[in-house]
Amino acid sequence: MADRVPAALRQAVAETCAPVNPLAAPARRATALVPWALLLGVVVLAVWGLRADYTEVGVWRLWGASAVQMVLAIAIASAAIAESVPGQLRALAAHLTLAGAAVAAVSATTLLTFAASGTVVPAAFAARYFWICLTHPLLLGLPALAVLGIMAGRGLTSRPIVAGALAGLGAGLVSDASWRLYCHVSDPGHVLVAHAGAILALTAIGVAGGWRRMRRVTSGGA
Repeated sequence: MADRVPAALRQAVAETCAPVNPLAAPARRATALVPWALLLGVVVLAVWGLRADYTEVGVWRLWGASAVQMVLAIAIASAAIAESVPGQLRALAAHLTLAGAAVAAVSATTLLTFAASGTVVPAAFAARYFWICLTHPLLLGLPALAVLGIMAGRGLTSRPIVAGALAGLGAGLVSDASWRLYCHVSDPGHVLVAHAGAILALTAIGVAGGWRRMRRVTSGGA
């Protein structure tokens, strides 16, 4: 077959080809979340401060639980990025396991924190607390979602909705890991509605972005 290709064509192709740097492994690229998470934590503490009951909560429930969420976020982000790498697609069951681990971590952290410091929302301020702890983590998580979306979009994403959902979930965990350092309300009714609501909202935004990308691809768009 090579003999049938004109020498001039082979020469032209050789002159126009240039070496490229291969993308790093998904797990390595997912660690890009670490600097953002650290910055986010600094911003939350600098702007809003450390939660008032940090002594009652303790080091492990406060800092340790946030670190666990960050580790899970990186694992989920790695899975999202891997969706764009041929040959590295994981079974949906594996993704559901990661999502289940995230739900378990947030739920367990909430219950353990409430057991150590049973703070609740004053009835008169319930709506305000809910709104703040829904919208602020959501806004803080959007940049992380954008970064993960760009990373996942650099390859051939065959399941963009799955990739988007994972990216949103990872971004939500990063945001919540920082926001919980400030919010001193441990009431599960507040955390599992407002805080978890922000995580679900980011996941939904990721799904919407993935669906939009899928529509562009199926319709022949760029």
